[in-house]
Amino acid sequence: MNSGTTALTSIGKLLIAAGLVLALAGLLIYIMGRSGAGERGLPGDLVLGVGGVTIYLPLATCIVLSVLLSVLLTVGWYLSGTLRR
Repeated sequence: MNSGTTALTSIGKLLIAAGLVLALAGLLIYIMGRSGAGERGLPGDLVLGVGGVTIYLPLATCIVLSVLLSVLLTVGWYLSGTLRR
């Protein structure tokens, strides 16, 4: 097989994977917006209010984002290693 064809095939696979990830992220954001989850945060998020000062500590949101990003990066590294072979 020609190396140019192999490169185009790899780029095509990468674009398909990126499109699927973006579609899933869009669906998740849409569902969160419809359910109102974006307005009140997750159950583990802390809101401390004293007088006129409010402090928002998004602990659960940070944990969820950390796990999600770890999974996405692991899948990305796996796919990039697979595409290079």
